[in-house]
This record gives sequence, C-alpha cells and structure tokens, in this order.
Amino acid sequence: LQFLVYLPVFVVFFVLNNSKIFAGNRVSGTSDTGVKAFFKVWWKYALCMVGGILIVILLEYIPFFMGIGPGADLLFSTTFGGPFMSLLIVFAPQVIVFSFICTYFYKKSGNVFVGAIFVAILACWIVTCGSAILYNF
Repeated sequence: LQFLVYLPVFVVFFVLNNSKIFAGNRVSGTSDTGVKAFFKVWWKYALCMVGGILIVILLEYIPFFMGIGPGADLLFSTTFGGPFMSLLIVFAPQVIVFSFICTYFYKKSGNVFVGAIFVAILACWIVTCGSAILYNF
C-alpha cells in the first residue's frame, strides 16, 4: 500500500521533469534513428537529469576525499553528512539509468508520458520496497 501512496507523487515529478527536459530542451538529432543518434541525444538528457546531483556530489565528496570531512558537515551541520553520503552513492547511477530509459521511450513513442510513468513506477518501487517498514495485517 505504501507503493500506491507514493506513486502519484513520483508520476507527477517525472512527468514534469521529462516534460521540461525532453520537450522543453529538444536537442538536434532527437528525431534521428539508430544507436549512434540515440547516444548522441541521451548523454545530453542524462546530464540535464543528473546535473544538480553531480554538483551536490562534488560539494560532498571532494572535501571528504581530501580528509577535511563531508562537505555538508562543513557548510551546514552534521545532520546532512551521513544521509547524503550514503544516498548519493546509489542515487546518481539510478538517475543515469532512469535517463536512459526515459530517452529510449521518448524516442520510440514521441511523448514524455510513457517513459515518465515507467520510471516513476521503478523509482517508487525502489523507494518503497527498500523501506524498513513492515506491516502486519
């Protein structure tokens, strides 16, 4: 049931996200076919989807690997260090895979909804199935 509660939120997010990235930022070669054309377009869309996350990752990990400490701990407080450190390791690759799936469905169908709904289901499944909350009925 937790999946059904979160799913509408994920659908709204990915529909808005894909609408802005794919429809709002159409790049040259979007209508071209073939694997080479797909990857030419995909890396640009992937960078749009993961760009903000990459900035946060750099902010967090560069000081960490320099031995100074997590960037969020240095800039804000220790509240943000632990959760961000563990979240970013898995979140950025997931977004890159999501961008690959969204680009594939966008190029095949010509609209943003198919990929957005499919990825919303995947993302919601990852979040809710990985949850530590168990319900006893």
